[in-house]
Amino acid sequence: SVKKRSVGGYVPEKNVGTKDFGPIGPVSDPESRSRVVKVIQEFPNGKTYICSGNLIDEKHVITAGHCMYNDERGGKASKVMVIPSYKEESNPYNDETAPYGISKYESVKVIDEYKRGENSDYDLAVIELIRPVGALLGWFGYGYDDSDDAGSSLFKSETFKSTGYPGGEGYPGDKMYEWEGTFDDVEAEQLWHQRHDTELGGMSGAGAYKKNDPNGGIIYGSLAKYKLFPSGYWMGYTRITSSKFNSIRSFRNRNTEEEDLAALRARTSESSIDVGGELEISFMVANVGKNSWNQNTEVSLSLVQDNSSKYPDFDTKNIDISLSSADQKNFTISTKIPEGVDPGSYDISLSILNNDDDGSN
Repeated sequence: SVKKRSVGGYVPEKNVGTKDFGPIGPVSDPESRSRVVKVIQEFPNGKTYICSGNLIDEKHVITAGHCMYNDERGGKASKVMVIPSYKEESNPYNDETAPYGISKYESVKVIDEYKRGENSDYDLAVIELIRPVGALLGWFGYGYDDSDDAGSSLFKSETFKSTGYPGGEGYPGDKMYEWEGTFDDVEAEQLWHQRHDTELGGMSGAGAYKKNDPNGGIIYGSLAKYKLFPSGYWMGYTRITSSKFNSIRSFRNRNTEEEDLAALRARTSESSIDVGGELEISFMVANVGKNSWNQNTEVSLSLVQDNSSKYPDFDTKNIDISLSSADQKNFTISTKIPEGVDPGSYDISLSILNNDDDGSN
């Protein structure tokens, strides 16, 4: 086929593809795709948009660059929310629709070349989350293959999947869908497959990962654009190359502390208890720092009411924690509700008191 590149990196003409990728279908159990996230972003123009993304470690999500930066919308997104395994419901913000909670963002990295002219060859971004939800849910790897021959063999012969939240053209953007297949065309910066019907807004940022990958799934690109050619609609994924890989890795490394423990998923054995009663608390500790952690670690318990600590540090425990980087472990401790606590409804706050490089988690 004849290929003519413009500044934006489009291919103005394409032959009819095999349409091996698709058709797209609903995911019956979004919790089984917990590493896939819905991204909701608000821009300075006051409008809200939907994208998709994938966890690539405990607290980073890869998505499309235009989901985080758009000149026509005022530049950089001003608000970002990330919801793993979002489920279709009338109320978008409850335990049913967001089984793993909602995380806001700490910072965003848009590939520099994309911000300079919004070139779709570089349409990638990484979101740093406030909560290390990936420690609970797992994450995808990400990688590249810059060899044209090997790349064509990989992408045109292996089956890839892509999962996200399509919107428009009969898709409301509040339900998880996925499709799979082989790519029809492979370029140095883009991966292409032909679409069966029309564009699918909201799928932007959905990663392309190899099906049945023994490594748990490697993201090789993110859906970035929809292009209508004479042969029909084509979907273009911005391909991760060595330079983009290094940019993503550098951003992640800058955001990862040397020593950083996070307490997650605390649960109590009882929903109600009398003063003086014994209570078991189970929780996970995740090492989200670069270094291993081998210390006797102090854990503090507080009773919280209306987001205010009513009985701070009513009990402390010491536990031995030995975790390598990116490792997690579950613990259970016992405590008693102290005398003098007023009747009422409380949350129990669990904190790790040992000094690390990030006390916010």
